[in-house]
Amino acid sequence: MHPPRRTALSGFGLKWLAVCTMLVDHIGAAILEPVFLLPLYGLYKGGGGLPGWYEPLLLADMALRAVGRLAFPLFCFLLAEGFCHTRDRRRYALQLLTFALLSEIPFDLAFALTPFSPDCQNVYFTLFFGVLSLQLLVWLEGRALLQVLGVGLCCLAAARLSADYGAMGVLLVALFYLTRRQPAARAAMGSAALLSLGTSEIPALFSLLPISLYSGEKGQGPKWFFYWFYPLHLLLLWGAGRLIAGAVAL
Repeated sequence: MHPPRRTALSGFGLKWLAVCTMLVDHIGAAILEPVFLLPLYGLYKGGGGLPGWYEPLLLADMALRAVGRLAFPLFCFLLAEGFCHTRDRRRYALQLLTFALLSEIPFDLAFALTPFSPDCQNVYFTLFFGVLSLQLLVWLEGRALLQVLGVGLCCLAAARLSADYGAMGVLLVALFYLTRRQPAARAAMGSAALLSLGTSEIPALFSLLPISLYSGEKGQGPKWFFYWFYPLHLLLLWGAGRLIAGAVAL
């Protein structure tokens, strides 16, 4: 148990921050980019000109996506904490797998504009393999080589499935779990893992600040809201994007 601090965020406080930054990110990815930016850029590549408002909209999209970089490391940290505190780890993993399956069509609709796309799978699959890697760390405690192999297999599975954030996403969950009592190591290893994903993840480093303010307390909030928010908000964004695209085309 972490000692409570005067200036601190509960688990639900971090969840709200993660959900809000994810929503901001997905507004850019599911509406601004497919409805406005990509079609206009395609027109430009075909020899047409870009309107004057293209660049401000592009900058707005970049800002939204930068804010959204905070969401994934927050979810990874919360997943590791949830694994430590849940009373039923098997049920915890099955819930993630269930919502991974439920979220796949909304995910593909929102980001690929098709009900089924093999190119990338939703982040619940990454989180599921993350929890599986943590369970293997527990089962194989004291056998370091087998622990490394177990986590590596989970990373490989996420990569082969083309799950969002792939192998490094699973590794980040494992790192947050292994450094849960070492804030300095958590910050250093978390930063290294995020930066390995590329310079676009530099804003994600700011997620380590609210993580450092975690009180160790669960807090009060609607548990199932956060599970259902992911597939439902993707469906809503896809629907809004199609309505806007239809209106713009008129």
